[in-house]
Amino acid sequence: MSENKAIFISYSSKNTEIAEKARDYLEENGLNCWMAPRDIKTSVSYAQAIMDGLINANMVLLVFSKDSHDSKYVREELNNAFIRDKPILPFKIDDTLPSGRVEFFLRNQQWLDASSDPESFFDELLEDANRILKGIPLSPVEILLSEKLGSNLDSPEKIEGLYQNIGNVSRVIMNFDGIEDMSDEFALEYLSQKKKKNYGVIEINRSEKIKRILKNVSSPQEPKKRNILPLVAVAAVILIAVVSFVVFSGSGNVDEATPTGVAIDYVQMDDDSSKGYEWKYSYFVFGSVTDDIANSSDYNVHIEFLDDSGNVLEKNDTKVNRIEEGILAVAYLNEDNVKKVTAELRDGNGNVINSAESNTIK
Repeated sequence: MSENKAIFISYSSKNTEIAEKARDYLEENGLNCWMAPRDIKTSVSYAQAIMDGLINANMVLLVFSKDSHDSKYVREELNNAFIRDKPILPFKIDDTLPSGRVEFFLRNQQWLDASSDPESFFDELLEDANRILKGIPLSPVEILLSEKLGSNLDSPEKIEGLYQNIGNVSRVIMNFDGIEDMSDEFALEYLSQKKKKNYGVIEINRSEKIKRILKNVSSPQEPKKRNILPLVAVAAVILIAVVSFVVFSGSGNVDEATPTGVAIDYVQMDDDSSKGYEWKYSYFVFGSVTDDIANSSDYNVHIEFLDDSGNVLEKNDTKVNRIEEGILAVAYLNEDNVKKVTAELRDGNGNVINSAESNTIK
């Protein structure tokens, strides 16, 4: 079992130098890190040690670059962090933009864009890591500011910097909840409110003006008085019609509720052999679970990718409430020999609720 460390560092071996410098800086300032190969004991398998390190960490620091974006092993680490709800902090060291599954894993994460000079951003990296470890959340507006401007609002220096960039702050906030009308005056008020709240999340306890604009809610109005007698009459007519239908249509056939379960629609194979990745083929499993458990964290979907002899080439477990865009699982392989995919819906005790399979590889 890996020793508990606060931060798991995910990186490409091609970025070892900057990853080690970031690790050393964080540890010099009191944050313990887990990083391969330093923290892998000779008596433990490499893969198991990495999994233990990730499971026992409180967050993941991703040294994001073209090399890490294209690394199969980094993608697996991100996938495992994602399904375990580990906070991920991408530390961007070049101009690469995320795409595909990496973009999916990172789409709601706060980014620290250090591409201009990574080492000069170590102070901000330390601030952001501390904020995540202390459980201080970013608001939706701050996530947008972080994505678009490379800055959130968790320190006085960052807020002062955004005062000098107020026009862009206004445009970023306009994108929140489809707001169409945003002035610099409001952005200034927003930053002022943030300062008064000691840089905490103000959306939870905001002024009525901010609430109305950010959530696009109109000012409260006195409800109009209405004569409810016509509504009562209409309701009575509808009730009589429903009762009549039930009485005269007989018992009929009543559809039973759909049993709880998982279903596979199809499997999509992408040929990545010409893209320079560490794998050649991506397999995406598209399917769904029944609505009664769609938001539950008590169930897992276990997926296995099999060749024509029934050998397991890859397997994947995903919590039901982490399934998005109809993708149950993904595998990155060097052979195009997946012939069948199986799925099992399992409860929290590992009991199989139902199973499904598909031979349809598109």
